[in-house]
Amino acid sequence: MTNNKIYITLPRLFVDGAFVELPVENSTIAFEDSKPTASLSTPIAYCLPGIGDFRHSYRFLAPILQHAGFRVIAQDLRGFGDSGTTFNNYTIESIALDVITVLDSLHITQPVVLFANSLAAACGVTLAAEHPHRIAAIISLGGFFRDMPKDKYFRPPTYLLFNRLWGQPAWIAAYKGFFAQPPSDLPTYAAAIKHKM
Repeated sequence: MTNNKIYITLPRLFVDGAFVELPVENSTIAFEDSKPTASLSTPIAYCLPGIGDFRHSYRFLAPILQHAGFRVIAQDLRGFGDSGTTFNNYTIESIALDVITVLDSLHITQPVVLFANSLAAACGVTLAAEHPHRIAAIISLGGFFRDMPKDKYFRPPTYLLFNRLWGQPAWIAAYKGFFAQPPSDLPTYAAAIKHKM
């Protein structure tokens, strides 16, 4: 623990990259940058994980993108991973604006290729609609783009499923079942998610 904050127990994605905790509102957004000194002409791959996951969900893809010549930025969503938990809201619109805030902090004005998983894909579409000059393409990985039908079927059970007392083990059990072919490090990775929740 450092400054009353639990940091996830996974290695950084990029050995020679930078880890940043950017002040946003009354909290922080954590991200890694594979090449902070890259030239302005270097293409950018911006990676957003799904809800309940970390930037480390890109631990296999990020090195491939880096090797292909991209400057890779992998961000934790509000309330997850190493990002802070004291935001006033956690809406799709606010998460989308976090991407703009990170890019502005790095003085990146060129359009980026956005990789987005699950809920983050909706953030990407929102971002592209409101700031089209900032997004070159969106790569959706299992993306959700709209609310479930009227939420009346899903929202009530979420309070039961993700109650503080048993929500953590329920999420970890569900998470482990998401993979048709689980990664070899799934036990370690799931333990890190559990530790951070």
